[in-house]
Amino acid sequence: MSDKSKIEKLKTRIAELEKELNGLRSTEKIFNAIMDNAPALISAKDTQGNIILTNQQFGSLAGPAPEDYIGKNVYDLFPKEIADELWKNDCLARDSNSSIEAEENVEHKDGSMHTYFTVKFPLKRDEDIFATCAFSIDITNLKRAQEERDRDSLTGLYNRRLFYKSIIDEQKRASRSNAYLALLMLDLDHFKELNDNLGHLYGDEVLVALAKLLHTRFRRLGDYVFRIGGEEFVALLTCQNAEEAVAIAESIRTDVLDLDYVHPNNEGTGKLSISIGLKIVAPNEPIDHEEIFRQADQALYQAKTHGRNQVVSASLWDGTQEGQQQEKQLS
Repeated sequence: MSDKSKIEKLKTRIAELEKELNGLRSTEKIFNAIMDNAPALISAKDTQGNIILTNQQFGSLAGPAPEDYIGKNVYDLFPKEIADELWKNDCLARDSNSSIEAEENVEHKDGSMHTYFTVKFPLKRDEDIFATCAFSIDITNLKRAQEERDRDSLTGLYNRRLFYKSIIDEQKRASRSNAYLALLMLDLDHFKELNDNLGHLYGDEVLVALAKLLHTRFRRLGDYVFRIGGEEFVALLTCQNAEEAVAIAESIRTDVLDLDYVHPNNEGTGKLSISIGLKIVAPNEPIDHEEIFRQADQALYQAKTHGRNQVVSASLWDGTQEGQQQEKQLS
């Protein structure tokens, strides 16, 4: 091949390389435009939890500038409880070798906590996972809208709609944790008469006071309180044994008396009181959520028809020797 031919071939190859380089530059520009302008947090961590990639949206978070995340570990950048949550999900995506979905909470520069819907997936090089990538969208406003939809407007407690979903989820969670699930149905005694004689404004005041009491008492992780009707409330909680659940229900009953609201139609006390039906579900007990609710409702009915201002466990009315013995112990 002549020198001239070699030169022409080299020129052709140089032109091809310039074309490829321009294509890469164009691709890089597109990538950078997506990274800088996408309304989402985009990041990647290596398999030790060190940040190797962030986009400009990280500037909204409490912490350093986006470029200063690079090379730092997740535990150097976030409080431990937040870092634990983030790293747990990264490990899940890495170990399962698949994409996962999760809700994650991080703090913004203004001090507010934001909830993000995150998809995390492993990054591979020659079939070996070298990092995990996260794509996170801020769903805080959506969560707030859902929260408002799930709340009772008067008391601020969760409503009936969320109760039906929560009881299914909580029964599964209690079973996984080998814990007891307790459902308390609470109904204010002679509430209609209270409204009729003292007025609906007074009745609303009583409902709000009860809601505040229940909200204060049920604050542990896994505790839930709902207003499911006019004067009807439900509490869901996990506990170590049946005795703990009965003790909690009984303390709620006495706390309502201590609110010291006048109720002239309440015979015996002349004060506001409450009846409670209790259903306690043992770990792995073969019972569905509808039957749990039915038995708690039946226990509440028994509390109402046997004098009110008392706690009745569903097991007390099942006709068994064990139930009769429990009745003697609680009477």
